[in-house]
Amino acid sequence: MGKLDHKTVFIVDSVKGERIHLAKFVKHESFTLMSFTGFTDCFKMFNLLSPDLIIYALRKKKADIKKLQTLKRKFKKLHFIMFLTKETPEINLQPLKEDGFTSIHKAATKEKVRETAYELLSPEELPRRVETPHPVPFYVAGMENQVPSQSK
Repeated sequence: MGKLDHKTVFIVDSVKGERIHLAKFVKHESFTLMSFTGFTDCFKMFNLLSPDLIIYALRKKKADIKKLQTLKRKFKKLHFIMFLTKETPEINLQPLKEDGFTSIHKAATKEKVRETAYELLSPEELPRRVETPHPVPFYVAGMENQVPSQSK
């Protein structure tokens, strides 16, 4: 794959089950994934490991935006994906861009988070994850060409 090294992705979400599910959905053999409950935990790790991308699940609209605006300027230069949840179905990114964020994106679905993460971290070299069909074929009633074989 040439120059592609491992990329570090931080996932910040206060809901544990959702955080783990999103990490499983975004995973790739070239990613090191770490999950956190909040930004304070996330940036405590910053001295040990520098992220290439931060995926932030928005849960409480006003409180989450205020946390983003208080970040130091050096953190605003990282790639960010704002994962919209049912608590915050929409967000205007223009004020954040004006506040100094250089690469901030929003995604409403896990598929869009994965797609955007792959594009940001390696647009040319990172292969797309292909969903493989289930290895055991199944019979669907009413389909003519898929009659199950009967063993005797």
